[in-house]
Amino acid sequence: MSRLAQRIIKEFQSINVALERAVLSWQKFERTDDELYVDSAALNLQGAYNGVERFSK
Repeated sequence: MSRLAQRIIKEFQSINVALERAVLSWQKFERTDDELYVDSAALNLQGAYNGVERFSK
C-alpha cells in the first residue's frame, strides 16, 4: 500500500473516532444536562473538521 493511501486511511480513522466521540458526548449531555459534554462534543467536531481540512493540504 502506498504512503498516500496509508495516510488517507489513518486520517479517515481519526476523523471517525472524533465523530463517534462527539456523538457519545452529545448523548451524555442529553441524559445529564451537563454542559461539559457539549464542550467535549464541540471539541471533537473541531477535531473532525481539522482532519477533513488536512486533506486539502
